[in-house]
Amino acid sequence: MRMALLIVLVVLSGAMLAPGLVVGPSLDAAVFTHIGGSVLDGASPYLGSWDHKPPGIYLASAAVQAMLGWVGPWTADWLLSLGATVGIGLAVATVLARLGVAGWPRQLGAIGATLLASQYLLALGGGLTEPVATALVAASLAIAVRPPGRAGIALAGGLLGISLVVSPQVLPGAVMVIGVAVGLQPARLRMGGAALLVGAAALPVAATAAWLSLVGALPAALDAVVTYSAAYRAASEGYGTALGTPVAAWTVLISLYLITAALLGAASLGTASPRRRGMLIGSLLWIGGSLVLIVVQGHFYAHYAIPLTVPLGIVAGLGLDRTRESLGRVRRSGMRILIALPLVATLGVSMLAGTYTAATQIAIAADQSERMQAVAARLRDLPAGTLLVWGNEPRLYDLAERVPATRYTYFFPLTTPGYTTPAMIDEVERRLKTDPPEVVVDAGSGAPGAPGFLPMLIPRPILTDGRDLDLLDPLRAFVAQRYELVATVAGWPIYVRRSGNSP
Repeated sequence: MRMALLIVLVVLSGAMLAPGLVVGPSLDAAVFTHIGGSVLDGASPYLGSWDHKPPGIYLASAAVQAMLGWVGPWTADWLLSLGATVGIGLAVATVLARLGVAGWPRQLGAIGATLLASQYLLALGGGLTEPVATALVAASLAIAVRPPGRAGIALAGGLLGISLVVSPQVLPGAVMVIGVAVGLQPARLRMGGAALLVGAAALPVAATAAWLSLVGALPAALDAVVTYSAAYRAASEGYGTALGTPVAAWTVLISLYLITAALLGAASLGTASPRRRGMLIGSLLWIGGSLVLIVVQGHFYAHYAIPLTVPLGIVAGLGLDRTRESLGRVRRSGMRILIALPLVATLGVSMLAGTYTAATQIAIAADQSERMQAVAARLRDLPAGTLLVWGNEPRLYDLAERVPATRYTYFFPLTTPGYTTPAMIDEVERRLKTDPPEVVVDAGSGAPGAPGFLPMLIPRPILTDGRDLDLLDPLRAFVAQRYELVATVAGWPIYVRRSGNSP
């Protein structure tokens, strides 16, 4: 039965994530894949390539590329997401089994969590931080609910520490695991268990900080992860709600089948056994804590909901177990239909919402992928050398097999109020003057003059989420003085350094 469930989870999550293999990675996933490859080449994150996520995802990408790089860097990262998504479902199934849930309620709880975690609106075809971090927290919860001995507590704590180095979105889940693991210990062992768990969780965090310090990247990491994130939150005020509300609404619709089953589970709180009641309370606190964290962050992206698939799947499994008991007590088919109708109806709504959002987003991603493929093909015919992509399309560097001219593979950190400074722009300009790229691509919009990112040399209206601080004139002047337009491919102008134009 466990093997059958594993096969189902692999097939379903693979099918749901498959569009990512076809259309390629999203912005975030492309950055992680690129930095993972650069770490393998000996570069330091933040110093060699800038990004504002914790370093765990870069190390995970580097590790999986080292093992599976022969299939291609992006495919290797995609397989990591597939394994993590399947791991989420298996962990939910394990927790439910240890709570006494068996049969189809256990299986559907695990399948429901896996399907939600792999929905295109949330997962964007793979490569994100949240599935990896969520799988680690879910595994630690499966260990904690035994209850664990000292070795189990240490392992659960280590997994929690690694998860927090990958993504802070799982912090509420980590707190829940600590509560579950410590709460299940005998009273006389709780203090020692808590100390062991927290100490084990601190080890990966401390080791990562020590590594960053050793390679000289710790100040840059703190600047990117802490300072930039705070500036981004402030810059997105007034935009975060407007941009995030439609995404949040679609996320709720896609999740409705799991939310409905979870509501049935939450309704059993008063009659549940002490063990189940503790898990219900912990799961509900996890959900509430995650919502609070999103509010604190000031903006919502659908992948923030991936960690919620674990508590929703657990509570939904308990709700489905209650539904099975109700169906077993009812003899008339009409009553059976009435009991099952909310679950079937909300499943239909979620399927329609998921299909619509996936089709819409995949079409946009496919169009962008075709554009990048066409531009990358044209770049192979141009003089060899480094590349500067103006805008936020880091995947073009890897497709064109060209080294970025600066450590900023996307421009958002150069246009964020409260973070970007003239000194940063001057640093980039000096870098470009010292080692000029052979080619510059304006990837800021779909066509010359069309609305998009801050313009390079061709004027255009600006589409903004608040990261629109324009200190880029020195970079514009650099390109205007040294480069000439040689082609416009799929709407992106391509500039080549003028012959005889020395650094």
